Amino acid sequence: MWGNNSGRASQAALTNSNSPGRPWGTTTPSGNSDAENGYNLAAGGNKTSARRQTICGMRRKVFFVVIFGGILIAVAAVAIGVGAGVAFQKASPSKKLSTLSTSSDISCPSANDSIVETSSDGDSSTKYFRVSCGIDYSVSDGATDLASENSTSMGRCVELCADRGECIGVTWEESGGACVLKQSVGTSADASGTILALKIAKPEKAG
Repeated sequence: MWGNNSGRASQAALTNSNSPGRPWGTTTPSGNSDAENGYNLAAGGNKTSARRQTICGMRRKVFFVVIFGGILIAVAAVAIGVGAGVAFQKASPSKKLSTLSTSSDISCPSANDSIVETSSDGDSSTKYFRVSCGIDYSVSDGATDLASENSTSMGRCVELCADRGECIGVTWEESGGACVLKQSVGTSADASGTILALKIAKPEKAG
């Protein structure tokens, strides 16, 4: 009987050593358990997720805030530049108009694109004319003439037009002194030696 019991004990010990369960007093080497392997996988997954949540070393939200702020600043700078350019153009005309009186020597080309001011004999209001050199409006091109007479100067020719309410402009020939008063104009034409003055509203720079 003692022999049989000893054999059974040896067999039980052998069975316990081959079973999935581990005998008392034994430990599992570190890093080989399922729990530890699962922890390592989870840690690796967290690191990968953290890398995906950053762009250029910044968190995604911070990165997009920086980009959006830069776009707003660029748009604002462009708008300010355009507004400043428009304001500068309004404040600084491309060409400053000179204002002459009919007593001045109105001659070309120095008087081209200048403003002539004069008063009519019938009232004290000031009339304004814009001078153009080498331009004429002839009857054949649709103009209507009021009168024609000789004048010693372009200034005197302008004064004659200012005295007549229906006159809108004059032409004066430098060589012969012919002054033509215009009631209407058609198509302009080049005319060497001719000075044109058309009546205009009071310009901002005048007076």
